[in-house]
Amino acid sequence: MLSKIDDIDLQIVTLQKHCEELENFPSDETVVAIKNLYLCAIQEAERIKESPQDIYTIAISVRNLFEIYMISLYLKKSDEIINQWYGQLLKDVLDIQEGLISLFSKHGIHNSNLELAREQTINSGLRNGVEQSKPFNIKGIAKQLGWEEDYDAIYKLCSKIVHPSSVKVNLPNAFEKNDEYIGSLVHVAIHYMHLIVDGTKHKSV
Repeated sequence: MLSKIDDIDLQIVTLQKHCEELENFPSDETVVAIKNLYLCAIQEAERIKESPQDIYTIAISVRNLFEIYMISLYLKKSDEIINQWYGQLLKDVLDIQEGLISLFSKHGIHNSNLELAREQTINSGLRNGVEQSKPFNIKGIAKQLGWEEDYDAIYKLCSKIVHPSSVKVNLPNAFEKNDEYIGSLVHVAIHYMHLIVDGTKHKSV
């Protein structure tokens, strides 16, 4: 029987092979988007391997793997959704740049490099015909795809560990002291890795 780490390794290798196979597909926006999601899933799995006792890191990766799985399913539904996904890329970059500019400005700092970068980002979007899009509502996607119970369970679990919740603040390291919590979270991560890998077997991308 595979250990948890060996199982993660197996899923990583399978996804890596599929990413290599995608290199032989005609390059289009859907193929690139799905490949990037698979690469992101590999990164999350690698983080768990590197920090197998860090419940904070594992919780973030579990949440991210679930979101990657939801987005990978959702992107395959239509070209319009793919366009929205790339529109979010533009908006994400602009939000980061504008957030930094706003913070610096609040403290009396003028950062011309950031402002130039923002203008370049806007112009790049115009040149490529990309319109800004709002982020996906993962809860809405999960409900639409029939995964709402998973969403609720994961966010209740992971948010208590990741955010400064009362239990995290008042009982520091309580979860880390119990290997059962860590082992259960790693098991959940492996579950979603399997689902992501299974998705590569049944879809053209």
